[in-house]
Amino acid sequence: MKHTQCETPVSTSDGSNSPSSSNFVTYFSGDPPSPKRRTYSRRNPPPNTVSTQEEGVGDRERLNEVVRWHYLRYFTAYEDTDKLIRTISPNLDSNTYEYNQLYKDVGNWTRGWKSTTMKRFKAYIEDVVTEDIVLKNMTDPGALHSYFRHNFNPRDFADVFYWIQRLLDWDKTSPLGKNFIKDIWSNLAVQLRLHWDICQTGNYRLARGDWVGILEFWDEMAHDAHYDVVKPGLETFAKKFASTAIRRAKAKVERPKGPKRKLFHPFRPLILFGKPEEQEDEGSEVKRGGDGKYLEGAMDSEWD
Repeated sequence: MKHTQCETPVSTSDGSNSPSSSNFVTYFSGDPPSPKRRTYSRRNPPPNTVSTQEEGVGDRERLNEVVRWHYLRYFTAYEDTDKLIRTISPNLDSNTYEYNQLYKDVGNWTRGWKSTTMKRFKAYIEDVVTEDIVLKNMTDPGALHSYFRHNFNPRDFADVFYWIQRLLDWDKTSPLGKNFIKDIWSNLAVQLRLHWDICQTGNYRLARGDWVGILEFWDEMAHDAHYDVVKPGLETFAKKFASTAIRRAKAKVERPKGPKRKLFHPFRPLILFGKPEEQEDEGSEVKRGGDGKYLEGAMDSEWD
């Protein structure tokens, strides 16, 4: 795959929308552990703090699943870490060793999801835009949004959003869940497609500023009131159940052989066409809810 001459930095995304991604404790802990507790190792927990299942310690694997569903809906988890832990361990004391470890687990699981996903998405865009002359010459955000939504491919989504592919059953997901995923995918795709044009100019400063705007857009997009009807987890999305089936599905998703993939890419201002529940599903045109609505301020290009 050929890359453009403009390589924009992605390190700033590792901390999601963290105010200080360089400080792990500050980022993932609203209440940082005490210095005494911080010295205990996972292998040697402090005495008299090991809670039992009866005392409210939930299943760590279940927490991992809850975090992935939450991240798919909101594209962040650090602000809701305590709430996620309470989902599986409602009675767990926040001063215990177990709570501290679960808090750290959530941070360790989600760290890098944003940056790796954007790297994969950016590489995918660079790939497809060089293969399709129509997409290469298309610059209108509304047209790009319609293009990416119409050409959405669940296998490509699973490849880019790798952290959800072992759980998400696309075929059984509700129409609302599918429309939400398609809309998020299309909006991000438009962002990255327009970013590709900026990279071609060779203006590194402009490209860097634009990339920062895209990362901010990631943080804001799923929180738009337009998506309030979309609930995280199995209320909206379907889960793969048999572990053997999951392993087989992962093997199939890896990169389909045969004809070239259809395009779908990242995007600029958030374009919303009607409400998710009003949009038709597979193979149909998206119903417009009036004019395309943009999320103000997400991609204001005030970068000299």
